[in-house]
Amino acid sequence: MIGLTDFPQLSTPSLQQQLAGHAALSLSLPQLESLPEETRNQFVFVVQDPFTSYYYAKVVADFIHLIEILGYRPILLRFSANGKALHIKGYLTRFAKTADFLNRLA
Repeated sequence: MIGLTDFPQLSTPSLQQQLAGHAALSLSLPQLESLPEETRNQFVFVVQDPFTSYYYAKVVADFIHLIEILGYRPILLRFSANGKALHIKGYLTRFAKTADFLNRLA
């Protein structure tokens, strides 16, 4: 009807199911900002891409595990519209908030 064909199947189990109870989902930005710098340097933030997170969840879960193997602590950020899409669509206030959030993480 809309011309899209051959979409992959949604991941089963979902990313949330694969990472249920995992520490990668547990810290908020205020909690992270309150930590000492040497502790913050141990974290790797994973910004979700909706296509990968919903259709290839195992790739994201495996990446989370790789970060741990390399000795870092992964933090999987909640999914939100990325800055590019917001900017292109003209949602400049939301774009600025997203940019501010990512700058705080950096």
